[in-house]
Amino acid sequence: MFEAILLKTIVPLVITALFGWIGAELRKANKREEEKQIKDTGKEALEIAVAQTQEEFVDFAKAAAEDGKLSRDEKRAAKKLAIDKAIEIAEGDAGRYLIDLSFGMIGGLIDLIVGKNKKK
Repeated sequence: MFEAILLKTIVPLVITALFGWIGAELRKANKREEEKQIKDTGKEALEIAVAQTQEEFVDFAKAAAEDGKLSRDEKRAAKKLAIDKAIEIAEGDAGRYLIDLSFGMIGGLIDLIVGKNKKK
């Protein structure tokens, strides 16, 4: 008798809970993948913007400088220009991701991209 009650009530509850847990884990995995895609899209936009800024601003400013180097203010202006371009390129969630990053964090990403580009 107890086994019949167990099979009719507890086993279905356990199975339902198990499917609920599996569904929740799948939703978490999908959300993590979406967030990764948003970040990747934002970083790709930043790479494009850094390249455009290099062509449009940095090369010109370096050529105009007596020592061929950017001043501190010019470097900051170049980063700001690259950030603005990246946000414009990225659009949507990826653009919001870039907006949410601090200037220091996104500036660090720009430094990494510039360093990577110099090695090419």
